[in-house]
Amino acid sequence: METTANDVAQWDSLSHVRLMVMIEMELGVHFGTSEMQSFKNLGDLVRAAAKQSG
Repeated sequence: METTANDVAQWDSLSHVRLMVMIEMELGVHFGTSEMQSFKNLGDLVRAAAKQSG
């Protein structure tokens, strides 16, 4: 839950966009740009997705 982009070798902005699109499609959620930018780690993303998916 504490994993950040800095912890993943060869992580880049394209990887980030692909991941976010896949998560949105799979879970049927949508994150606004400012919300995505606020995620500090994987835990923030998981909590936001859980909140939207009920």
